[in-house]
Amino acid sequence: MRAFAPWQIWWAKLDPVVGHEQAGARPVLVVSSHFHLRLTRSTVLTIMPLTTRERPHLLHRIRIDIPDKRPAYAITEQQRTVSANRLTGSAPIYELTSEQVVQTRAVLRTMIDI
Repeated sequence: MRAFAPWQIWWAKLDPVVGHEQAGARPVLVVSSHFHLRLTRSTVLTIMPLTTRERPHLLHRIRIDIPDKRPAYAITEQQRTVSANRLTGSAPIYELTSEQVVQTRAVLRTMIDI
């Protein structure tokens, strides 16, 4: 069984989607808490899709520099809970730094009003 943890980036298959949801096979950032992962036995995870398309006017998107990869941006306005079966691979491709976690938490607080 794969071991998911908050602030890891995994590949995922997000199709099928509805409306303007981000689609396709792409990296996603796990934002589920340890509590949520234990509660659901890691069968569902809250994620944010990543994109390589920079949109400077969208200040709420978080730049994530993954070594040896193009810069990615967390699409913070599209967090959603998905089945763990959507995530692919046997291990995460990256784990956020403490600074990136602080920045992501700050944006999430604004996005979901907590």
